[in-house]
Amino acid sequence: MNHPGRIATTYVNRSDGAYAGTDSLHFTSTWTIDKNGRYTNDFFEVRNGKKLRDVTTGTITIVGRLISIKHKGTAKYVVRGWLELPDMTILKVAGPWYDDQEIPEKFFTDFGEDSRFFLTTKWVRKK
Repeated sequence: MNHPGRIATTYVNRSDGAYAGTDSLHFTSTWTIDKNGRYTNDFFEVRNGKKLRDVTTGTITIVGRLISIKHKGTAKYVVRGWLELPDMTILKVAGPWYDDQEIPEKFFTDFGEDSRFFLTTKWVRKK
C-alpha cells in the first residue's frame, strides 16, 4: 500500500489578519506485507524543507473481519468491504482502535443507510 499526502497551512495574525507564515508537509507511507504476516512501513516526509525517513516493522493478523497491526501497541481495523479486480484488491476498513479500546458492535453489523457516515479508508493491493 502506498499512501502519499500533502498538507499545507497558512497562518494569519488574529488581531489584524496579516500573514504570519506557512507550514508544509509532503509525505509517503509505503507498506509491504509478506505472506507470513510481517509488515514494513517505509515513511518519508519533507516538512518545511527538512527530510525525515522512518522505517518501522511489526506483524499483521486477520481473524474474521478484524485486522490487527502490532508494532509498539496494537491498531485494529474492521473490514467493511472487499473488492477483487483483475489487477488489484481493494479493502474498505474502519478504524483504527488501539490496544484494549472497545470496537462498537455497529461496525461489524450495521450496513444500513446510516453506516455511510462511518469513517472508512480504502486500502489497495496491486497484484
